[in-house]
Amino acid sequence: MDHSPGFLAHVLARTPRVTEVSVTETQRALGSNPNAQLLDVREDREWDAAHAVGATHVARGVIERDIEKLVPAKDTPLYLYCGGGFRSALAADSLQQMGYSNVYSVDGGWRSWQEAGAPMEGPAAPADALRFPIGKHVRQDTYTADERAAFIARVAAQPAALAAALSGMTEAQHEQPYRPGGWTVRQVVHHVADSHMHMYIRIKLALSATEPTINAYDQDAWVHMADVSTVSPMVSLSLLATVHERLVAALRSLTPADFARGLIHPDNGRMTVEQVVAMYAWHGDHHIAHIRNVKTA
Repeated sequence: MDHSPGFLAHVLARTPRVTEVSVTETQRALGSNPNAQLLDVREDREWDAAHAVGATHVARGVIERDIEKLVPAKDTPLYLYCGGGFRSALAADSLQQMGYSNVYSVDGGWRSWQEAGAPMEGPAAPADALRFPIGKHVRQDTYTADERAAFIARVAAQPAALAAALSGMTEAQHEQPYRPGGWTVRQVVHHVADSHMHMYIRIKLALSATEPTINAYDQDAWVHMADVSTVSPMVSLSLLATVHERLVAALRSLTPADFARGLIHPDNGRMTVEQVVAMYAWHGDHHIAHIRNVKTA
């Protein structure tokens, strides 16, 4: 979009007062701090077409009017995005003048969000949005203590989140695939329990042996076995809650040296304990989002 010289001058006079962050930095902040909020300040038609998963819509034209009702605590970390970064910078500057102390503008806005392949939803979102509703997992070499704590908190919350997603669903919805050609809700629930049992065992192996090589398994074959097709998904919900109770207790006891211990995955190569925890924090949330999408469709 071509902007007028006056508008550009207006923006450029204010951007030095605003902290701009990348999409990656935004995602890391949102993942490590449950209080952080992502605000979409674009117009209604832009929001309706597609928007970032987890974002709250408050258009640039009304943000000063509505923000104190939406976010009363003025020390809340706020990450704003617009189409390209100009409107969010102006909005961030205004919020700072209103007393908000942790406001950031996403550099490049919605354009950068799409280019980064970050999670999106809405009619104009890419087809992959159904398959990866919270985006793809990106493994990092290391994580901070705050990030590790946030991953453990996500893992701890997953049984209750899965129960809430399943609550009120019909038997017919249990047999509905989350995307064309994808697993059914029934298969997804049983898979999460299967997979997170593997997580628990893999972490225990890594903590008790030197660089153990773990076993992979055929996930698709497992979800087509008789126990998946005949046993209620609620059984696997109970199983997940039981496994996570012990898993989270173990994770909360670990030292930085424990998190740095490794295992050898046949497909992914060497992984540290903290990388395994990060992956499964994403994995559980990823599949819970699939079920929520079926429920609200």
